Amino acid sequence: MIKIKNYLKLLVIPLLLLVGGCNNQFSKFETFVAPNKTFSIQTPKDWAVSEFHEVGGTSFFFSPNKIELDAVLKGETIILEAMFKVMIRDIKYQRRKLEFKEFMNVYLEDKYRYLKKTYKDLNMVSKGIQDDYILNGLKGMRTHDYHIEDNDNDITFYTRQGNKLIEINYTYLDTTKEKVMPTLEKMLSSVKLLSPAILKTELYQNQSKTFQINLPEKWHTIEAHKKGINYFSISKNYVPREEFNFEKIKTGVMIIEIENIEKHQELKPYNYAAILNRANHSVNSINQPHLIFGIKTNKKQVATSYERGLQFKSGYISHEIIYFRAANGSYYEVLLKSEESLFDLYKPTFEAALNTLKLSRASNE
Repeated sequence: MIKIKNYLKLLVIPLLLLVGGCNNQFSKFETFVAPNKTFSIQTPKDWAVSEFHEVGGTSFFFSPNKIELDAVLKGETIILEAMFKVMIRDIKYQRRKLEFKEFMNVYLEDKYRYLKKTYKDLNMVSKGIQDDYILNGLKGMRTHDYHIEDNDNDITFYTRQGNKLIEINYTYLDTTKEKVMPTLEKMLSSVKLLSPAILKTELYQNQSKTFQINLPEKWHTIEAHKKGINYFSISKNYVPREEFNFEKIKTGVMIIEIENIEKHQELKPYNYAAILNRANHSVNSINQPHLIFGIKTNKKQVATSYERGLQFKSGYISHEIIYFRAANGSYYEVLLKSEESLFDLYKPTFEAALNTLKLSRASNE
């Protein structure tokens, strides 16, 4: 028995059974490119891909049989002949300054501690833990876990790209190694990490031309004004004005302006502490915010931004960059969001968009 391990939250997805008899005649391979354009891989044409998401990352499982998440979470046993996994996830903000080996020591310690606590009957030994390894030109580390009771081998290659941890994993039985390894090795040697490009953009501005920003072409806009607050939304998916709610926007940007913020005691002009408190308050119930642009202050303005993930009761997961700014008597929030599974695709475009952002009432810096 093999237990697929999804360490986005150190969650272990249980009860997937690896069996012998895997036919090595997966004669035709095809290129799979992740929807978020983060990696590509050559896979057997008749294999299925299963995509799982959590706040901060996505896992892709490749196997002859499709893995259904609902069935796995219910504890059902799923029969697999072979398995290959690619996972890309955010590194926690407080661990980003660690050197790779130091980070991996902490990460693996957390991983094995959690496994032993959760699966007390898991009889596992490790081979070559923290073995330096180069895969397709990528420097990283390889681990080899062996589950004694099932005679299955769990090989994982770890590498770090910026603030992302990449795990490339495959599993085989001692008894089926000769049959499955040619396929798994071909998949392993074909993995390529990709860098999503900035999408082609156009200029968007509201009717009064107080906001402008460059975002992907042919997106939809909505303007609204309520009780001294101005809203300007630009989104990929169309939402009817009468049904407008930012939660209904899967991918897009919302610019919010509060004029005369001296009327709002909690948002006094240039009140550095108030803006940070507002930012902190908004993420108290979710994962640790990742500061990405830092904080800039001067006599006339204060600005800060951070990145966060949100999981709703419906199961939907979004990822956002939130930019706060107070200047010249006005307060602004700019929210740039996408569903978690595609955030890496849009992130370079969102970051570039912030550099094109112009708020006319905050122009005197």
